[in-house]
Amino acid sequence: MKGMRILILILAVLAAVYAMVRLGERREAGPNPLFSGFDPGKAAGIYIEAGGGREAVVLEKREGGWVVPSEDSLPADPTAVASILEKVASFSRNDVVSTNPGNRSLYQVDSAGVFASILDGKGDTLAAFVVGKVGPSFQSSYVRDARSDDVILTPGYLRSMFDRGRRTWQDRLIFSLEPDEIIRVDVRRGEDEFAIARGAGGEWYVSEPERAACKQEAASRLVRTLALLRCDDFAGRLSASGWDAVRSDTTLRFTTAGGEEHRLYFGGENDRKQVQVAKDDMDVVYLMGRPRVNMLTPALLDLLPDEPPSVGGEPGDSQPGEASE
Repeated sequence: MKGMRILILILAVLAAVYAMVRLGERREAGPNPLFSGFDPGKAAGIYIEAGGGREAVVLEKREGGWVVPSEDSLPADPTAVASILEKVASFSRNDVVSTNPGNRSLYQVDSAGVFASILDGKGDTLAAFVVGKVGPSFQSSYVRDARSDDVILTPGYLRSMFDRGRRTWQDRLIFSLEPDEIIRVDVRRGEDEFAIARGAGGEWYVSEPERAACKQEAASRLVRTLALLRCDDFAGRLSASGWDAVRSDTTLRFTTAGGEEHRLYFGGENDRKQVQVAKDDMDVVYLMGRPRVNMLTPALLDLLPDEPPSVGGEPGDSQPGEASE
């Protein structure tokens, strides 16, 4: 029995190697698109149905970018959309492994697969296909042209690309900046208001309500978190929430080296201890865990050194960048 298991394992490995070699050979034959004339730039809609009684996912290109109508019409993750369109453009008829309709269940490119279609601005279909099971190398996938029985074996594990689950298609990235771009952060928590600023040498100091030294690691951690800030979930559209975010008593404003200003407004918690967060230029209510909100909106005392500097003079006198105040 042990010898039989070893033999089966060897045969499986050889089959995987053979499949990948054949796939490489076919790809060397030159481009032969599965969907002739497919142009990612013409895509205006994506429809995905994963089955199992789950609601279909709808992505739609609008004037401001891609949104998810099936998920409160919130902004879509642009990376996810770009990956899908790029992958579909790479589908090739050089990779056909079967044209036999009897093999659909074998490759799970029947009702067990994930159906997807891509439409243009007029609603015409640019591509329609079914993503099936993983290939023999576990680094490839079977895909069937929905208009025929042609099944291809294409590189990449595609199931996770198309079957992402509920409420995972939105763009969770709130800011995408380099931390060094941020030069000032103003925080207000009720009556507690202060600002920290970056000196000419890169050091952070308290600039308001009066100049003082601050904990460098705490300030840097705040700015690093802010520069690439992501939410945990969404509560829907701000315009439909009834929340007057600009009247919030907890806010954060930051300024970049280029002179841009951005604001965040923080509201109440839901039953999962997630805080409502709004951005000044987006009609979205984000949800964020309380620990991260506390990091972004610390009390002034949390940023001040535990002990005052031992050198003479006013705190922060040695900090550069005074002229920029």
